[in-house]
Amino acid sequence: MPEQFKAGAQQAVGNLFAMYAEFLVAGHYFRAATNLATVKFLVMPVPPALVDGAIVQPNDEKLLFDAVDLAAVDQPRPDDYVVASASSLRRDIVTAHLDVTGTMWTMVARKVL
Repeated sequence: MPEQFKAGAQQAVGNLFAMYAEFLVAGHYFRAATNLATVKFLVMPVPPALVDGAIVQPNDEKLLFDAVDLAAVDQPRPDDYVVASASSLRRDIVTAHLDVTGTMWTMVARKVL
């Protein structure tokens, strides 16, 4: 990936998170009860076309993370989870993938009530 594309993508992710700053959720990223990172993320519904009923269920959520926040996490994966600082709401990670530029993680998560 040419560096100018990565730099542009990093700027775009920064702009996205700045534009939606009031909607950012502050929290912590865990694996096996170990706090791996302090994170901020955006939460949105999973598009209906991605709900397959097997892996992705209705009411699952799409989470967006700046990859910088997860630099200390070795490959986010299912069975990891995030906990929102303000509400203590836990969301279990169902799927995770890093975009082609390496700047943003997109994850599908399931609320644990």
